[in-house]
Amino acid sequence: MHMVNQEFIRRIREKNVDTQLLNELRHGYGYPPAIAQSIVDTVRGVLGAPLSTCTNSGVLPYLTTPTSVGAGTRLKDAPMKTVYLTLYSSEDPETLKVHGTAALRRAKILRITEEAYEQGAALTIEDLATLLCSATRTIEYDLKYLRDEGLAVRTRGQVKGIGLRASHKAWVVELFLDGMEMDDLVLRTKHSEQAISNYIENFKRVVLMTGRGMPIDEIAFSLGISKSLAMEYQRLIQEHDGSSRLQPIRAMGASHRGDEKGGSQ
Repeated sequence: MHMVNQEFIRRIREKNVDTQLLNELRHGYGYPPAIAQSIVDTVRGVLGAPLSTCTNSGVLPYLTTPTSVGAGTRLKDAPMKTVYLTLYSSEDPETLKVHGTAALRRAKILRITEEAYEQGAALTIEDLATLLCSATRTIEYDLKYLRDEGLAVRTRGQVKGIGLRASHKAWVVELFLDGMEMDDLVLRTKHSEQAISNYIENFKRVVLMTGRGMPIDEIAFSLGISKSLAMEYQRLIQEHDGSSRLQPIRAMGASHRGDEKGGSQ
């Protein structure tokens, strides 16, 4: 049992752009609470994510080393690159509540190292310790734990040689394709239910877009994900071709194409 103060979690969850809009609708425009909440829910549904995610709330610009700089180069001689890292996500309070501080720290390590890598940079252990207010030995232990799970954690000096290790998003989706249910996914991966649902929904969209023959660059751009993640999802589609979880998704795509043909006649 993780001893996390529930009132603390509630207050953290309320400090977001969604609440800001809700309060503006209620107190600024005089909408009744139910109607104001309905408007916020509608906007979230259209955007496909919490407003705080879409507005980059919780994102920090940070100077680090580009991946093009060799591991043997002294940092004081290396060029620097600004990357934008999500230090706080709307998923974090749930991860903290369900799994505790260590799991939340590891989730953040996975998130910000992938974000840095997608922007052409690699964080050091010292970067992670500074950003997450932790000791370097704690970060080293976390990295070992995550890599022992078979996950790709691309830190400086570890970018090359990652091989076919999965990103944490592809890892979660692969467990889903293997038949794991949501409760077990939450326990196994130490990710929030919201995060897992987001990964699976994006994967479903990749399946549908791939089925329509859309180029990989367009898929990544349309979904707001990296090209490397889109390619990982396509690899999972091929490797899990016989998965019972894929059939309903493909059937939905086939039905949609059939409706389009019928409507064009």
